[in-house]
Amino acid sequence: MNEFGKKLKELRVKKGLTQGTLAEKLGMSFSTVSMYERGQRKPDLPTLSRIAAFFNVPLDVFSTLPRDEPEEKVPVTGVIPVYGDIPAGYPTVEAAEIIDYQPVLLPNPHEYFALRVHGDSMIGKGIPDGCKVVIRKQDTAAPGDIVACRINGYEETLKLFSQQGRTVVLSPANPSYQPIIIPAAQFETGEANIFGVVKQVIIDV
Repeated sequence: MNEFGKKLKELRVKKGLTQGTLAEKLGMSFSTVSMYERGQRKPDLPTLSRIAAFFNVPLDVFSTLPRDEPEEKVPVTGVIPVYGDIPAGYPTVEAAEIIDYQPVLLPNPHEYFALRVHGDSMIGKGIPDGCKVVIRKQDTAAPGDIVACRINGYEETLKLFSQQGRTVVLSPANPSYQPIIIPAAQFETGEANIFGVVKQVIIDV
């Protein structure tokens, strides 16, 4: 049994799961989990990320690397959940479903999550339709920050943040769209709120 196998078994037992139950929850076969624990097989990076996310632990807990991938090519400190679309266009109802997990190189990865972007209102800031944005969880923002913001109590949008007196302006980075103007009082009552600030953009090629 290698280090990965030992740690996987330790986490499984601590969670009170059988190999079969763990395999079902991870969407893999019983024999795969069994071979992992016996050290007869190693997961690739996406699978390792999914296992780490399931147990809510950073990747480095396993003290191992995916097969055939040298350490210098795997600059990962943890994984963060990727949630459903956030509009970079007009606001829409939030999507809270986790659709994927994203390996990241970040301090304190538990302070971050990712959202898939739908729309092109932020294209001027290098955020195209279909990309993912890595967001730091926070409820405040500085002028010029790109915020993930909830308005009207439940609608979500991705926009540039600024404040002019008692008015908050959520601006697009595309002249085809109009700014969203919100009274600052709505942020005080909870009708509107910031739930994160964009820190990275991930474009799959």
